Amino acid sequence: MSAPPPPQPPLPTGARLGLILFFACIVLLLQALDTTIVSTAIPAISKEYGTSKDVGWYGSAYFLGMCAFQIFWGRLFTFYDLKTMYIAAIVIFEIGSAVCGSAPTSTAFIIGRAVAGLGAGGIFSGSFLTVAFSVPLVKRPMYASYLGTVYGVASVLGPLIGGAFTTNVTWRWSFYINLPLGGVAIAGLIPFFKSPQAAARLAGLPQKEKLKRMDPVGTVLLIGSISSVLLALQLGGQTYPWSDGRIIALFVVFAVVLAAWVGWQYYLGPIATIPKSVIGQRSMAFASWYSFAQGGVNFGVLYYAPEWFQAVRGSTPLQSGLDIVTFVAGQTVVLLILGYYLTKGGYSAPFMIAAVAVVAIATGLLTTWTPKASDAQVFGYLALYGVGQGLGWQQPTLIAQTMLPAADIPTGTALANVCKLLGGTISVSVGQTLFNSKFKQLVTERIPSVDPDSLASIGAAELRDQLPRELIPEVASVYNDALKDVWWLLLALTLASLIGALGVEWRNVTDKVANQGPPPVPMKSVSKENLLSAKASIGELRTPIDAHSSRALVMNDSYEDILLPPLRPQSCFSPWREHWGSPYTSTAYTYDVKRLHPVKESYTSSATQTDCYHSTATQTEYYQFV
Repeated sequence: MSAPPPPQPPLPTGARLGLILFFACIVLLLQALDTTIVSTAIPAISKEYGTSKDVGWYGSAYFLGMCAFQIFWGRLFTFYDLKTMYIAAIVIFEIGSAVCGSAPTSTAFIIGRAVAGLGAGGIFSGSFLTVAFSVPLVKRPMYASYLGTVYGVASVLGPLIGGAFTTNVTWRWSFYINLPLGGVAIAGLIPFFKSPQAAARLAGLPQKEKLKRMDPVGTVLLIGSISSVLLALQLGGQTYPWSDGRIIALFVVFAVVLAAWVGWQYYLGPIATIPKSVIGQRSMAFASWYSFAQGGVNFGVLYYAPEWFQAVRGSTPLQSGLDIVTFVAGQTVVLLILGYYLTKGGYSAPFMIAAVAVVAIATGLLTTWTPKASDAQVFGYLALYGVGQGLGWQQPTLIAQTMLPAADIPTGTALANVCKLLGGTISVSVGQTLFNSKFKQLVTERIPSVDPDSLASIGAAELRDQLPRELIPEVASVYNDALKDVWWLLLALTLASLIGALGVEWRNVTDKVANQGPPPVPMKSVSKENLLSAKASIGELRTPIDAHSSRALVMNDSYEDILLPPLRPQSCFSPWREHWGSPYTSTAYTYDVKRLHPVKESYTSSATQTDCYHSTATQTEYYQFV
């Protein structure tokens, strides 16, 4: 007989759960701080190293490591122990922070930022996964809102904390501060957090087989394609013109390698880096697009709103960080309220649609900003934008954690995050190109006595210190009008995200059936000899349902995956008949993709004992081969 699946460890409660959440929030706080903390420290860093040519890499090296390795971390979280991999990510982040704090040269500092970014990629997804697997399904929305709040607040606090360290101590403490706090988090997570069995898919495979199923070829191709496009976006229009052969070559490499990765994923099928059970799931696919578009909008506002305050209103970098607090306040309040509401039973789709509507209105209003705009217009529009982002910011991650089977949650979470980061990188880069083009055009038209290239090379924070007083109003006006093209870009991205919001299924994210498996049902015994006659016994299950509504993932003695056709129940048995000659010595995982949860784990010892099922929209029946 089939052995029962291993028991799941009990979910933490009380003080233990509170400590897990606390330590996960600390780690996510540090990761988010490092995304923006360097912005106000850059002048001091470049001055100490005696170079300004590397300034662009101080931020992009971190972002490159974090973005390019997101999916890789998702695979690690899928195939290996969640706690071990999460702590490994924190350790890598700490090593990178130590290198940054002690770096004697600019090159060493950039290497440290890249290493920290590699660890940050694991922290980004790992923090959400750690909390998600520590609470019941119905409470995931509320706890996800806590993490989202921490991330949003930290993104704004980064420049303030970096500026405070730079002014009062040294910029190096912007990175040294990560070491004791990260150490405390590791020390707390080790005894209190227990990895769930469901978080380690295919945990019973031999180490060699695990490495094979990590898809090293696909991982290298994906990292290569993402790195190529990020490098092109970072260097294009700033270090080199867009027409430069090196930039064109990077885009060509990106396209070719991405095409190779897509082909490789198709070839691998169910064991691909991003399997069809994830990207082929309707809500996850549309949520990924939504995450990409809204990620572009959010990072665009976070990057360009402070620029507007500094160049147009004359705010210092520290003041500009405080100026966007209204945006974060609106986002935080809505995140917390929405998280509580969704725990009572709710749907992601309507809030994503509402988010698009509110963010579209807010970004449209940003195009009306002028140098003489009132505080009510400036801060009111940002607060409205924050409300909109609060409605939709966490929904893609929440969809991954509530609508995918437990074994696919790490990959789904990583996919949502990498789309968000890629969208942000691309929007900031395209926005910079639009701004530079418009800015130089307006300077030539309105201030012909000033060289556009020289003026564009002056940072927003230094404009008022380096320009004659009589030119400041006109330059501020030019800056304001050039940024309008960026606001229009963000509005277009917002409208594009509506496609994702409309495509997501209207499914209760706290449906207790999801991810839990169907209630027990009787099993019917079918002998090998009677397989063909078994067609008649399951004929009543042939109903018109989605072509991807049912599948079984089976491992034989060579760990080869078999996809069972869903619409022809009689065909369900044919792949099994083909493999009767090979003993089944491993675990058979069965998934109902329509309901998106694992429904059976059977531990088998021979070809004469294993399980198969077929599911429709209304019923599920099991057949045991005896």
